[in-house]
Formats: sequence, structure tokens, C-alpha cells
Amino acid sequence: MNTTFNVEIYEQLTPQSSTLSKSRCRIFYKGLNRNGSFISDEFAKKLMATIPYTPVKGIFDTYEGEYTDHGDKSSLGRIYGIVPENCNFRWEKHLDDDGVEREYACVDVLIYTGLYQEAASIVGSPQSMELWKPSIKGKWGFVEGKRCYIFEDASFLGLQVLGQEIEPCFEGAGFFSLLDTLNNYRNTAQEEEEMYKSVFKLSDREKGRLIWDTLNPNFTEQGGWAIEYEVLDIYDNYAIAYDVANNAYQRVYYTKDDSTDSVKITSMEQCYIMDVTANEKQTLETLQVLNGGNYEKVDETFSQLKAEKERKEETITQLQTAATERETKYSQLEQDNQSLASQISNYQTEISEKDEKIKEQDILISTLNQSVEDKGKIVEDLTSQVEALQSYKLAQERKEKQDILNKFSTKLDASIIEKYATEIDAYSATELKKNLAYEFVENTPSVFSKIEDGAPYEVIPKQEPLQGIEAILARYENKD
Repeated sequence: MNTTFNVEIYEQLTPQSSTLSKSRCRIFYKGLNRNGSFISDEFAKKLMATIPYTPVKGIFDTYEGEYTDHGDKSSLGRIYGIVPENCNFRWEKHLDDDGVEREYACVDVLIYTGLYQEAASIVGSPQSMELWKPSIKGKWGFVEGKRCYIFEDASFLGLQVLGQEIEPCFEGAGFFSLLDTLNNYRNTAQEEEEMYKSVFKLSDREKGRLIWDTLNPNFTEQGGWAIEYEVLDIYDNYAIAYDVANNAYQRVYYTKDDSTDSVKITSMEQCYIMDVTANEKQTLETLQVLNGGNYEKVDETFSQLKAEKERKEETITQLQTAATERETKYSQLEQDNQSLASQISNYQTEISEKDEKIKEQDILISTLNQSVEDKGKIVEDLTSQVEALQSYKLAQERKEKQDILNKFSTKLDASIIEKYATEIDAYSATELKKNLAYEFVENTPSVFSKIEDGAPYEVIPKQEPLQGIEAILARYENKD
């Protein structure tokens, strides 16, 4: 959130170029102010060291023809100018409308009058300076008997142009507007105390202002601007306020009359803000929600939660037991799996060995098949040779038997020779010769003569002249 301060651009614009004009801006003064904060010399020095290049920005309503407020976000609107690096910073005295002369931090600003037509109306318009929230450091304390927020460090975020209807908090320049001053808060869970901030929408802001006014009737010039209560937070029917005098916290119950736009304080009850961590705060808020928005039935709720916790712990124990059993089963399954994996590995080894043997047998069978094939070829060759020899032998025998027939063809009748020629394959050469000789004897009895004194008959064959090879062989016949 941005923390804002009212400032004022007070010098007439001096053209620097065709698009740029220069003016002066009155920002803040040191010491106490009506906002309830305190600016020391040391803090003022730190803060002004961050002023160079701070943007002059605003949200201009073209329909109304004037500037509005800060808007919901700091990024809304336009940048109408900038604080230059050499900003001619000086502390300058100014007589405020209340008749008091105060010394203000003043710097030069450059306005983009050539870029935006409405930039020319910035001079004389209310403005506020915005501080970057993450840079703000400080603490609550007492200065001159008044409780206030004492700044220790911060950086500028911007100089925001505001509408004419917003009343400045300070006489010449200052923090926020009077409405924003009323809406503050303290976050005791993170810091001991922090500076105020606006926490309400428009209707709630009015409600907060009315509560603050009712609780601080002496916050006037006649009352010395005394602050008796700080409104820290507001709910539907009560507010949390800090009792400055008694250093205590009060729950302030109220009613709001929308018809008259007024607030009535009905009662106050002391309450306590505990010093807790973020985790502890979350636990307490949870207990509050569980107890219908209060802490009255915490014991009962705690007992219920404790019983529920015990039931859940029992369930967790059962689940853990089941998980242990599953882990045991899983471990056994893992062991079985390892055993099966070992068996599979052994089987795979055996299969691999058998595959090798099968491969060897396949090679042997292939070799044997090749050998059988080779032997088959040899047998086939031998068979062919035997068949050739048999054919040759048969041809020789047939020739020999034909020669025998030829020899007897001159001695026997042609019909007898033809008979044996037809059946030539049924006889061997010896059988053929014997049968032909028998036929010769049976068919030529006249050639035989009787030998006296028991001598055998001598067959005198028919003498015919020899021809061909028989004639040649007869020449060499043994005469012995």
C-alpha cells in the first residue's frame, strides 16, 4: 500500500521547451503534524535523498474537468511530469492559512505541458506525496506528550495530483487528507505497531470516520488535537480501538443510522491482542471459526478435536499395520520373484546350452547328409558303372552265343538255329553249346560209325570247307 502526503506545486509554470515547463513543489515540513506522525531531521534527510526522478502523476476526469484521487492502484492515471536529478532542493518558509509560518521541503518539477492539455492546471491543485510501502520503517512513540508514528526510513513513490475538493491535512502541505487520517490500523502479529492505513470502502470509510470522531471529541484546535483512541479495525457491529491513556484495547460496539448518516457508541468492552506468531495466529483463527466466531466453546471443541484426533491416530495405526503387512508380503514377493528370476536364469542357461548342442547336431547332421549325398553320388556312379559292365558283359555273352550259333549254322537246320536265336538270352554260352551239340547229334546220325571190339562210335562230321576265321585258326591247330 502507498502512504500519501499532501504537497503543493506553487510557482507558475516556466516554459523550458515547446513541450516542457518548470515549477516548484512544496512537499512537507518536519516535526509533528495533524496526521499523528513525526518527521525528524534525520528521516527528512533520508527521504529527500530519494526525491530525484520521482514522477508527478494524476488521474484526470475529462467529464468533470478536474483531477480525482489516488485511485485503487498506484499505476492508474498518467505521469504528467518528473522531479529532475538537479531539483534545486531547499527548505523554504511559508505562511500557512492558520497564521503559522512553517519551513517546507521544496524542489523543482518538470511538467509535460506540451503532451497533455490538462497538465497546465496542475499548479494550484492539491497534491500528496506517495511513499513506497516496503521501504517504510518506524515505530509508535510519544513526542511532546502525544502518541505518534515516528518515521525512521522511507522512499518516494510519486507526487499525486488531487482534486480541489480534497482538504489538505496540513496547513500548507501534509500527510493525507482529513478523511484518510481517520482510518488507521495496527498489525500486532507482525510488528509492535505500524502506521495508519485506509481499510474501508467509501461507505465504511465514513463509518470509520464517524466512530473516530465520536471516540476523539477533543481532536480540535481547542482540545489541543488530543487523540484518545486509535481505531484499528472495524467489523459489522463493533470496532477495535486502542485506548491511548490506559494503554489498553477496547471492543467498541456501535450502531449506524443510515438515514442520518450517524454512528452511536452503545458500549465498550476491554479486549486483548495477543503476541502470537503467524502460525499461532492461524491456529487461533481456526479455533475461532470452529467455535462460531468466538472462543467460548474452545474446550468442548478441543475435546471433540482430541477425540477426532485419537480416532484418526487409531486409523493411522491400522493403516500403518496394514502397510507393514503389505510391505512384508511385498518383501516375500520380492524374494519369490528373485528365486523365480534365478530359476529363469538357470533355464535360460540350459536352453542356451541345448541350443548350442542342437546347433552342433545340426552341423553334424548337415555333414552326414552331405556325406550321404556324396556317397549316394558314388553309389549312383558305381551303379552306372555296374550297369555299363553288365551291359558290356551281356553284349559279350550275346556275341559269344551268337558266335556259337554262327558255328552251328552250317551244321544244323535253319529252323533249329532260329529257335535258339529267339531264346538266346535264356541260355548261357555253355548251355547253348551243349544244346546245339545235342541237336547236332540227334539230327545227323549218319556221321557216326560202329567201332568193333567195344570201341565207341566215332563221329565223322560232314566235311565242308572252312571259311573266314575258322580257316585261319585251322592253320595253327595243334598237330601233336
